[in-house]
Amino acid sequence: MSRRSVLNHEYIGSHIKDYIEADNLFSTFEVKDIESIMKFANLTPDEFNSLLAQSRSVISERKLYACTRNANILISNLQDAISTLKSVQKYMNMRIFEGIIGV
Repeated sequence: MSRRSVLNHEYIGSHIKDYIEADNLFSTFEVKDIESIMKFANLTPDEFNSLLAQSRSVISERKLYACTRNANILISNLQDAISTLKSVQKYMNMRIFEGIIGV
């Protein structure tokens, strides 16, 4: 009989920076777990942009959207907002942002 370990999504979400810095979030957790973890994560725009870049060769754009749609990104100025929108447009292939951010 195998036992699946129970993940503490709240704890992982509050320490997600460590996984982003180590570039191992997508190799450590399954998509459904990342989806739950993101509900508890508070990311800077740079952390979020790094997360998106790391996902490129690992998961599809659709799964990336599913994983990150509940992420909390701490935007403090217009440049942060534009940077985040550009990354979302690039890595999730959301062409709707092209006219908004002038890519």
